[in-house]
Amino acid sequence: MAQRNARPVGGIYQVGQVITSGGVLTSYTAYNRNTNDVVGLLVVEFAPSIDAQTVQQLLQPLERRRSIDSPNLIHVYDWGTDGNRLYIATDPPRGMTLRYVLDNENIDLERALDLTRQMAQGLKLLHEQGVSGVDLRPQMITVDSLVAADRVQLDDGFHRAWCRGSDIRGSRAGRGDRTRGIRRHSQACPHAPHGDGV
Repeated sequence: MAQRNARPVGGIYQVGQVITSGGVLTSYTAYNRNTNDVVGLLVVEFAPSIDAQTVQQLLQPLERRRSIDSPNLIHVYDWGTDGNRLYIATDPPRGMTLRYVLDNENIDLERALDLTRQMAQGLKLLHEQGVSGVDLRPQMITVDSLVAADRVQLDDGFHRAWCRGSDIRGSRAGRGDRTRGIRRHSQACPHAPHGDGV
């Protein structure tokens, strides 16, 4: 787990709670010292032997991804490298995983259709922008239950493409956890108005 007074990632992001960790990938909540915002922060450790050009190629798809703005997608704000780590700042995790909602809540037909419609809207927008290979497993989708409605957000898994497309660690070992998992309900985000399910 990150130390509270550790050097900020990229000189900007003070890491907070670990959301998921495994292999070369760790996701956190973090504090952006420049904007005073709480963000989600995905950090990928890569082997020092990986050249800078390869790392930059891994970051290129994020420019297009950052331009996509939808309430049904996790927004990408910033990214960069810090030593042998690359990082991506996103929306902070909010709500619960769809998996949690399916397992623990009574979902009537109307709500099921609304959740599906929102997922389809996010997926359509990604496809229109040329983003494919979206992971639609329920643990990769958040449902933020607002006052009278749900808001569904897809995590398009851009970070998984990096782990598949390049051997970040310099070997094939330990590549099993390539996804930024979304927090379980029991790991509710203290800054979120509800719980969280990225």
